[in-house]
Amino acid sequence: MFFKILKKDLARKKSMNIILFIFIALCTLFLSSSLSNVVVTSSAIEHFAKVSNASDYTFVTTEDEKVTEWLKSNDRVESFARERGLAIASDSVTSNGEEVKKSGGSFLFTLPKNYNLVLDKSDEVITEIKKGECALSYNDVEHNELALGDKIRITQGGVEKELTLTHITKDMLFGSPYMGTMRIIIDETDYRDLAKIEGSSEISLFSLTTDDVLTFEQDLLGQGFMLFANFDSAMLKNVYILDMVIAAILIVVSVILMLIALVILRFTIAFTLQEDYREIGVMKAIGLTNLGIKRLYMSKYLVLSLFGAGVGVVSGFAFGTLMTRSIQNTMAIEAASANPLLNITTGIAVVFLVLLFCYLTMRRVDKLSAVQAMRSGATGENYKTRKLYSLNKHPKIPTALQMALNDILCNGKNYVALVITFVFGVLMIVLPLGAINTLKSEVVIEYFGPAYSDTYITKTDIIFQGSREAISSEVKAMERLYGDEGIDVDIHVEAGFMTAVYLDDPDKAGSLLGMQAYDYAADGYRHFTAETAPLLKNEVALTYLAMERLGAQVGDTIHVVQGGTTQEFIITAGFESMEMMGYVMRFSETADVDYTYISNLFTWQANFVDRENIAGQIAAMKKITPDYRIQTAGEYTMNTLGSIVSTIDSVKNMIVAVVLVINCLITVLLMRSFITREAAEIALLKSIGFKNATLRTWQALRIIIVLVCSIVLGTLLSLPLNPVMAAYTFGIMGAGSIDFVIVWQEVFVLYPLVLLAVTSTAAVLSTLSMNRFGRSDLGNVE
Repeated sequence: MFFKILKKDLARKKSMNIILFIFIALCTLFLSSSLSNVVVTSSAIEHFAKVSNASDYTFVTTEDEKVTEWLKSNDRVESFARERGLAIASDSVTSNGEEVKKSGGSFLFTLPKNYNLVLDKSDEVITEIKKGECALSYNDVEHNELALGDKIRITQGGVEKELTLTHITKDMLFGSPYMGTMRIIIDETDYRDLAKIEGSSEISLFSLTTDDVLTFEQDLLGQGFMLFANFDSAMLKNVYILDMVIAAILIVVSVILMLIALVILRFTIAFTLQEDYREIGVMKAIGLTNLGIKRLYMSKYLVLSLFGAGVGVVSGFAFGTLMTRSIQNTMAIEAASANPLLNITTGIAVVFLVLLFCYLTMRRVDKLSAVQAMRSGATGENYKTRKLYSLNKHPKIPTALQMALNDILCNGKNYVALVITFVFGVLMIVLPLGAINTLKSEVVIEYFGPAYSDTYITKTDIIFQGSREAISSEVKAMERLYGDEGIDVDIHVEAGFMTAVYLDDPDKAGSLLGMQAYDYAADGYRHFTAETAPLLKNEVALTYLAMERLGAQVGDTIHVVQGGTTQEFIITAGFESMEMMGYVMRFSETADVDYTYISNLFTWQANFVDRENIAGQIAAMKKITPDYRIQTAGEYTMNTLGSIVSTIDSVKNMIVAVVLVINCLITVLLMRSFITREAAEIALLKSIGFKNATLRTWQALRIIIVLVCSIVLGTLLSLPLNPVMAAYTFGIMGAGSIDFVIVWQEVFVLYPLVLLAVTSTAAVLSTLSMNRFGRSDLGNVE
């Protein structure tokens, strides 16, 4: 008998049970796959470092012999290796006649043999690159839509060399788009041919193991070597943190889905109990205990949750594999890291949570007496008039709208589940949208070094060593080149220096990226006001992370070491940056910085004197210098970020699709529930002359009104939540206080209209079932 009752109950509320099953399956799917992805990603980073034999510390310099001798004599160094690299011009790498795009510099290296080895797609170490062949990381290949067998042409000092792309690598050292560097691995013979060309910029990359990374770094910085980049294994692993962010976003989505599922479960149970009050009363009258009645109902939700969680776990395996595919392309993944037990445990936890919530919700059964239950939960003593909304006070409002408003205002509790679902849906779309629009906007550009400018110019040469005079000469030549064609521009460039910095104790020095804009005042950066920007020769600004590392604060005097020279600077301001994971300082344009220690020249930046028709002037510049890459702020930012934005964009599109499905399911569930409960009232309204169209409009308008209110509420809630999302998303990279960019056309128009259109369509279609009601349903009117 027990199973017969269960079977009939499952069949009687088929739509409601199916929708609840789908929700449980969805939240189990997302939660299990997301948690599995976090475990896989975190273990993959460690496994990748182990398989590729990542060094404890890595740095780039041009002082090979001096550094080599020092490393041999340093007791902290257990072993080290040196690789020679060749810095090549930014547009000297082409394929199929087009420049191979990259976010930063390009380097030629031979195959590493000791540390930071490169792997193939099977996670095996690549041991040979033949003459005429080359290897690129997966991100560089994907970013440029290349494929194995494509020809890569390298031009160096007028000499061209054509190579065949034969390997797509997993490169621990330079494989992350956040590193902003493209490493092209070639044969030693090809390397020597290019390195011997006059004017080649050769560098040395040192990788080593040490028993004390911090002490070694302090020793290294104290030597005054010319460093172009230096980082330890911890910082190297942090560049892959964005893969964790994607997984974490999906976990948040999963949690929200779980909350929605519980809200729907509560609504379903409450609706079921209301429908079955008489049956409950009869069961109580014939002697069934409260526990026995609750067990009867909970058995149904046990079956639903078991099947739903089972489907979610099985689907989670496939979805988790899909999610980790991008990780598998860039990192080595340990086979044991994908643990099925985690998915199964997650499914069990979902079942337990559903049953616990079900039991807590059904406590109202204990409060009902047999007589009260048989009277549909009413006692008969309390019949108060509702005065929130009066039809007679608004005679010009259409009848269907009058009825919809009256239902919402007088029976607000019935729509709580709908409001919560819709608000969560809006937040799930709007918050990731803010992160994506921020990354695409001009706001973020200064967090990557350069000031906001009209246009950004990537030239064909790279200067690693030079002087102010050399840069000044180049700036004047460029301004003259465009000026002769009628385009007046002010050009400046950002220079970067790897420096040793300490507060009081030289033995506690830290490494920071020092930045200085040539011929551009620091108060032009949006980080600072005129009162705080470093303007004098002895003034400097530090990121908050850098000050925390040094134990310094605004007003302190720090010591900056370049070569054998130490200078004192006063900290005038703090700011945030995503360069070097946030460990940056900015000199004033008048500071006496030694340009022989320059590590990088960022993009050349141009501002137009004539503020009219900037787009036209940019187009003219492209014609004058077709060999230069000339970009707007948005284009430069997108190129810097590489595939990061597209990855988050894909996640956002998936979330939008999930939200639309959720809205449709919830709408159908509630509409079917309301219509079933109001069948007698609908039949009565039909008998006194109401048309089907009016009644269907009444039912659909209730959902649409609630949706519109929820969209407004969700959008308003997103405003205070945006800073929290910003701190979470960008804080990992050193910019936790960045302001989210809100594109009002999307947030307030596009996505609300999409939600409204899809959900309204689901509501209207759900009202078709009302056509079957007739006079026979009047028998249920009480």
